[in-house]
Amino acid sequence: MYLKKTTSRVLQTKASIVFVVFIFALQLFISGCANKIDNDLVGSDGCYPPCWVGIEPGKTNKVEAIHLLEQMEIEKKGNLIVLDADTIKWLNSTTKRYYLYSENGIINKIKIDFRPVSTSLEEVILRFGDPNRMKLGEIDEGGYLVTIYYPHKGLVIVVSGNKSLYEVYPDMEVVFVYYLQPGSITDIESTLSGKDAASENFQNLKMWVGYGMYVP
Repeated sequence: MYLKKTTSRVLQTKASIVFVVFIFALQLFISGCANKIDNDLVGSDGCYPPCWVGIEPGKTNKVEAIHLLEQMEIEKKGNLIVLDADTIKWLNSTTKRYYLYSENGIINKIKIDFRPVSTSLEEVILRFGDPNRMKLGEIDEGGYLVTIYYPHKGLVIVVSGNKSLYEVYPDMEVVFVYYLQPGSITDIESTLSGKDAASENFQNLKMWVGYGMYVP
């Protein structure tokens, strides 16, 4: 009887140890995935997407944004190029390209070209959760584009795929990231595409139901 109780306690202890080790390994895995994601999608120093280097779409005016980037240029953190009255370009050592757009003197959209780096759709979803909506995009010889929306986070991600139309899968590569002022999906689409195109684009949006095949 004593032997049975002792054996039972040993088995329970072993089971507890296995469970703790499993939880610890899972936490390490999640942490590793989180650390892998690009810094522009993580943010720092109290500035998190859609804030970028202290610039917040819908809040920061163009003059403030230029001044901030000029200071960063003095500190040799990158190069500022004013393309026109409403468009600013920023280059730095990451090889990504940054574009800041303004309307009525306020920065309303930041576009980051992610093509030079490798970031997957899976990494984005692990960081931000399931998106709210999605849109099936252009098709070319190299594959197709899919846009996913996080309207209340002020975040829109464009990814590219090269499997059967239209398969959405974890390894899809991020090509463009947009930061906008958080709001409704209608507001986001209007800022992203312009008011004239927003109505038509809104009709093409689909609910996100996870990875898998989507029909246009």
